[in-house]
Amino acid sequence: MLNLVDCYEKMGQAAKGEPLLRELTDLWKQKTGIESLPYASQLAALGANLVRQKKAADAETVLRTCLAIRRQKQPEAWTTFRTQSLLGQALLLQGKHAEAEPLLIQAYEAMKQRADIVPPSQRRSGLTEALERLVQFYDAAKQPQKADVWRQKLQVEKQRQR
Repeated sequence: MLNLVDCYEKMGQAAKGEPLLRELTDLWKQKTGIESLPYASQLAALGANLVRQKKAADAETVLRTCLAIRRQKQPEAWTTFRTQSLLGQALLLQGKHAEAEPLLIQAYEAMKQRADIVPPSQRRSGLTEALERLVQFYDAAKQPQKADVWRQKLQVEKQRQR
């Protein structure tokens, strides 16, 4: 079932969902505290929304906070590494290549290792998105050979999901 924020994003209108996500984030922060996993989950949703809007600096701040909570509470969870991958994308959008690359690679490798324990619908989107971010990174970094290696892995993953 899609919620209102998901509907906006499906229509390519992520900006309309941002105020709702910010409000929900504040509510979870008040209700569960600044170190809670529900708050971290809401931060992740807000961070992903900001990345989609190319609001990379805002996304970086939100995702760093989320990642700190998740690393403390669930250091080995796939959601921690998905957040790390999103943070890498936010850094990439800002041209912070040296910082983005290791985050993106480590996040993908960790998510791939945990693929068997991730719900199938989330595994598909998580791994595919992580690979897409790596292709985008190496394209932006003007490293076509590395981009092609990751592009091939992306194609294999998409084939596997069919």
